[in-house]
Amino acid sequence: AAAHRLIGIILLERGELQSAEAHTLEAIRIAQLTGNGAMRARALSNLANIDLCQGEFEMALRRYKQALTIQRELGDRAGAGVTLGNMANVSYDLGKHNDAAERYEQALIIHREVGHIRFVGIVLGNAGALACVRGHLNEARDMLTAAAAIHQDRGNKRSQGFALINLGIIAHLQGDLETARRRYSSSLAFFSAS
Repeated sequence: AAAHRLIGIILLERGELQSAEAHTLEAIRIAQLTGNGAMRARALSNLANIDLCQGEFEMALRRYKQALTIQRELGDRAGAGVTLGNMANVSYDLGKHNDAAERYEQALIIHREVGHIRFVGIVLGNAGALACVRGHLNEARDMLTAAAAIHQDRGNKRSQGFALINLGIIAHLQGDLETARRRYSSSLAFFSAS
């Protein structure tokens, strides 16, 4: 099951969606036969990622929900945190902003509890972007500032650059053009360095 799942990930990254789906479905089949719930949940999440590449957002959400149910049954809090973050991203893309905000908050709680600081930074960045879209600029600024600090501490320049772009957007929306310009300019250095 693991080999099929990993082959599916590689094929997805190469854009070979049908082959990726076939290997991922085989991983799910084997995991189900062997009673490996953790592997089945990971493969279901991978299948949801394939759905996203095919524009099947509702199907992706259903598969993520299946994975989340298994992860919760197994007590896999770390996996559940990642899945909730993925579900929040899909909800955001579908314009279901209340669902996205709730799932980001659940994911943040879990990632903080299990000590996954990298994922705390990622979710804070995504939740901050959502708060900006929703017009909650002070909340967005706080989240994005925290995300940028985490990414800086962890050396994740690309994510730090995205946080700075979003912080620039907030400053721009608030009429602080000089701060917006500085943040936009600063973000350029992070992308050329990553």
